[in-house]
Amino acid sequence: MKFSAFGFGLEKLGLWALRAPRLFAIALVVLTLAAAYFVTKIEFRGSITGVLPHNGKEFLNYEAQKKEFRNFSRDVAVIVRSPRLLTPDGMSDLRDLQLDLALEDGVLSAVSILSLPNFNDESGQFESFFPADMSGLQTLSAEYERIFDQFPQARSLLSEEINAAIVLVALDLPLDDDNDERVFEIYGDLISAVNELAPADFEIHYSGLTPISLTILQTLKQDQALLTLACLVLGAIVAGVLFGNVFAGLFCSVPALLAALWGLGFLGAANVPVTYMTTVLPTIALVLAYADGIVLYHGWLSKNRAGGNVAENLAASVQEVGPAAALTSLTTALALGSFALSNSEALQEFAWLGLVLVSLAYVSVIVTIPVLGILLTKAGFKFSGRSTLPGSSVGKWFTGLYDSFRLPIVAGGVLLCLVLFASHSLLAPDYKVTELLTYSSETRKAEEMSNKYFGGRSLVFVTFPTVSSEGIADEANQERLLEVDGRLRKHFGVERVYSIAALFEGHSEEARTKITGSLSQAPEFTKQGYISRSGDRMLVSVRLPSSQSIKQTRDLVGELKEQFAGLAFADQIVVTGFPVLLATEFYDLINLLRNNLLLAALFGVILIGIVTRSVFFAMAVFVPNFLPILFVEGFLFVTSGTIGITDVIALTIGLGIAIDNTIHIINAYRLQPADKTDERTRLRNAITEIAPALTASCLIISIGVAVGLLSSLPIIVKVSVLIVATIVVALISNLLTLPAYILTLSRGQSSSHGISQE
Repeated sequence: MKFSAFGFGLEKLGLWALRAPRLFAIALVVLTLAAAYFVTKIEFRGSITGVLPHNGKEFLNYEAQKKEFRNFSRDVAVIVRSPRLLTPDGMSDLRDLQLDLALEDGVLSAVSILSLPNFNDESGQFESFFPADMSGLQTLSAEYERIFDQFPQARSLLSEEINAAIVLVALDLPLDDDNDERVFEIYGDLISAVNELAPADFEIHYSGLTPISLTILQTLKQDQALLTLACLVLGAIVAGVLFGNVFAGLFCSVPALLAALWGLGFLGAANVPVTYMTTVLPTIALVLAYADGIVLYHGWLSKNRAGGNVAENLAASVQEVGPAAALTSLTTALALGSFALSNSEALQEFAWLGLVLVSLAYVSVIVTIPVLGILLTKAGFKFSGRSTLPGSSVGKWFTGLYDSFRLPIVAGGVLLCLVLFASHSLLAPDYKVTELLTYSSETRKAEEMSNKYFGGRSLVFVTFPTVSSEGIADEANQERLLEVDGRLRKHFGVERVYSIAALFEGHSEEARTKITGSLSQAPEFTKQGYISRSGDRMLVSVRLPSSQSIKQTRDLVGELKEQFAGLAFADQIVVTGFPVLLATEFYDLINLLRNNLLLAALFGVILIGIVTRSVFFAMAVFVPNFLPILFVEGFLFVTSGTIGITDVIALTIGLGIAIDNTIHIINAYRLQPADKTDERTRLRNAITEIAPALTASCLIISIGVAVGLLSSLPIIVKVSVLIVATIVVALISNLLTLPAYILTLSRGQSSSHGISQE
């Protein structure tokens, strides 16, 4: 097989660079300067729903609820704590804070336990549960008990256990409120107002989707620079140690630096924001450039130590390593490209971004090393260092194992894949919003506090049609509201259910008429909390903790539908809200992506068979390439029993890198002389030769990816761990099981079965 056939001729780019190094050097400088400029244009986005398909049923229901009523998910829960908060003096200060916030620009309303309405049957008016002047009171215990007795839901606004209360602030946003910049601007003004208005002894925390999104955004900005720089520095150090030469470490870091810079520049030029998913792509491009660069540099250095012309040696190395590097980049890009099979615009974007950035990593290696190598050689630099990488005995150790235990390894690999495939089927999709928050962040603390002491602020909405167009004043509409509210209370408990039905309890028909009369005079914003703008639908909500898993929420939605099954209008009831959106769409999306992951692995196997023109090689690489994925999935099954969307992303990235090892081994194997030695000797020589480079490559990639452990985002830390685990298992699998399968399948076959060179 010709070199160019193995890499589709893409290595010719490196040969062209060798012929015109100055021209290509100018091109590199121009491209790098352009990338540096566009890096300044990079935007970051902390959106959580951006990854979801925007044409899905649940997404459309979620958007419809926001437009028909209002966007409750942007409300901010201001948690106020103070040792004196629950005293008359403290509650007076809380009421002042609430009233002042309600008057701030960008705020529609501010609600606390102090503003809950108490209808007075005698006066026919709504009053406060608390007296206007509380300074003369010794305690407010009686008021607390009275309000909890009449409105059990009020317990979600006050916690006597930790001396805390919540002020729910609704932000004044347009119907089209997808402009995060505007939302965060209003939220920033709110924080400034609270800091100015709150007494000094009031401890303030902020809970809700808006604080969560902003925290993610701020963390992404901090992490991107930190992770890229740390990865670059560590890679240079490791390369220098491997080659025993500081210059070699710096030389190998140049392609990696350019790959990262070009990748970030491309994000800025294409106006693609960095999200909690795409933040790993520049780092992946960087470590891939390091890995392929070290293999190419090692091949060149080895030839230089053997003698000959430096330029000719570099050209020979490009011809030998370039095709394999091209194919590894292609398989990695295609693995990431598997996300294009989803119906999520964000994941489709992730797919083509991955393809572009991996391609840039290949270009940075295949062009930069030849250009720098030739120009520096002409300038008098001497390339020295170890021609044999540390760990040269690694290959001999693995050859000894598969030589001695070939059949058990072959049988064990098949059996292990079959057993681990069960874990792939049994893993339950999962996702929690709180996993996107740093452990030390104030927002995470606020969410934990809200979930533990206030029952959470994540809302599930049940919307249903009105009987008539007369609004809440119509008795038929009231009865339907009470029916839905009652079924929800019976199942979930009265404290977790919110609706205006609570205002009617304990009042006579006459009082109810007065109540509905007062409600009809309420501001439009207030009405949107229970009846749609068009007046044809009503709303009841159920509170959930934000830490609840999507499986629990899916079960809850199922229970809700069972509760409404006997109603005549059951088919017109819509259950929606942010947690429902995540539970439904993420569940289906994760299932789709993890099945696509196996398809991507299968496609990688087929691609190897195509480029080698050999069914033999396709069969040999099947188990070694599936085993790393299934092994890590088995680990996830044992440790948590669940798999998340970022877990699938990590496995997909790991898969692409794992196939790289397979290709380099096959490339080294087919380069062995076929007419001088037998199959076993050729394979042993190939493994002995390539194992140190693959081990060094694995070390570089693992260290590069492991910088994700420095991330403040727990979800990025987990991604890093899973990628490293997949890469390490893949290295062992390829050095141990792949040779065993090649030897087993080659029994009875001639050397012409797709493994000879043309």
